[in-house]
Amino acid sequence: MLTLAFILLGQAAVPAASPPDAEAEVTAVLEGEQAALLARDCEKVVAFWASELTMVVEGRRRASSKDELRKLCGEIMAMIEAGRIPPELRITRRTIDILSPEIAYEVSEREGPTGGRSSVSKVLVRTGGSWKITHLHEAIVLPSKLPPKAE
Repeated sequence: MLTLAFILLGQAAVPAASPPDAEAEVTAVLEGEQAALLARDCEKVVAFWASELTMVVEGRRRASSKDELRKLCGEIMAMIEAGRIPPELRITRRTIDILSPEIAYEVSEREGPTGGRSSVSKVLVRTGGSWKITHLHEAIVLPSKLPPKAE
């Protein structure tokens, strides 16, 4: 009886395997959200996000609901239209980790046309059979104004 209890407890402690297509599903959500952002369609951007969310960009821009995210997206689009930030950031590197059948994590690095870079991390949660972005943190590195090092 004791052996059976250890076997059952051991099985309960092992996390369930991720569905084989989870990475493809998460990638589709992330690419869809970025396509909507570049198309300047805030309603579509917000559709990829969970109702309860956290967004932090360099500690300055924050959103904790879809309404706040929609407003923030509109402000970003206004800056793009005014030419204050580049309209497109190219993802140069991306890593997606499926942590469990319900949780995924993405880290990407972007490089803008003016040489600035940013690191973006996102947490996605599977709810109701679909993946939604629930958290984003972006750290921005501006291009150095120092001259290149002499060798």
